[in-house]
Amino acid sequence: MAVPAPVAAPLVAAAPVSYVQQAPLVPVAPESITPAPVTAPAVPSNGNFDIYVPNSDGTYTLVTLKQTDKGYIGPQGELYPEHPTVEKLKVLYAKTPAKT
Repeated sequence: MAVPAPVAAPLVAAAPVSYVQQAPLVPVAPESITPAPVTAPAVPSNGNFDIYVPNSDGTYTLVTLKQTDKGYIGPQGELYPEHPTVEKLKVLYAKTPAKT
């Protein structure tokens, strides 16, 4: 049985590769990181919603709401029939600097 001779494929020149040098990664202390605010609730995996309420000094307070069949329960035990807005949560949880 005869086998046909291989057919030579045309050679294609590869484009030159260029590299961009990146700045080295610098570690950051966890306490210096301010979390980004959440304006809409994320899909909960355990029935809890984490909301970041903005404070007057530019930081955020984490408020965790627990979803129940009657609504949402806040950290102080308050019940919201519907998912509360960030503005509503600010009343109880936003921190303001102490006056001297």
